Amino acid sequence: MNGRREFLKRLGIISAGSLLANKIIANPYNPVRIFPNHYNSVKIKGAVKSGGKSLKGVPVTDGQVVVQTSGDGTFEIISGNQQRFVYISIPSGYLINQNETGTALFYKRIKPNQKNEMFVEFDLTKNPNEDNEHSFLLLADPQTRTADDIKFYFDSLVPDIKKTASQFAKENLFGLACGDIMWDKLEFFPEYEKSVKEFGIPCFQVLGNHDCDVLAKTDE
Repeated sequence: MNGRREFLKRLGIISAGSLLANKIIANPYNPVRIFPNHYNSVKIKGAVKSGGKSLKGVPVTDGQVVVQTSGDGTFEIISGNQQRFVYISIPSGYLINQNETGTALFYKRIKPNQKNEMFVEFDLTKNPNEDNEHSFLLLADPQTRTADDIKFYFDSLVPDIKKTASQFAKENLFGLACGDIMWDKLEFFPEYEKSVKEFGIPCFQVLGNHDCDVLAKTDE
């Protein structure tokens, strides 16, 4: 009797596993809800091009999964829906795109449709100059937290940065703010963006511990 019960128990486990496997194979992008807090997956398809020409071998990531574009410039990522952006590593020979504020634009926000799918396209501009050598300006810990700090930043630091930038060839020059741009005062970030626009060069930002809302309950 015990042998029969053990046989039926194992048969039930095998059957459940078989059904689960078939369900995954039938549609690997539709999440199988084993745990109540399981994240839905998002299928992201896209392409990287320049002037209508497909770019091969460009790294693309959502921050967790990394792929490269194929020969026709396309890519596909299966991303967890907790990820907010998909972005590329800008290949050599191409310029850094910019937002209207001057900050570097190398990402797209993940906005899936009702089927948890989306398509994104990155359009790069060929660099007319050689980019074997480049320069960058490092902005470390401005930590603005008051209106007086912002005024000092614009009156003293911004002119100095612009003067320094003018000494380099603008074609292969970019900026990097390496964190703590604010001092827990995220409402000042638009002021930082205004300064970047004055720099006249694309700027990347690294998140510092003072660039976060530490009281927020979510990442939104």
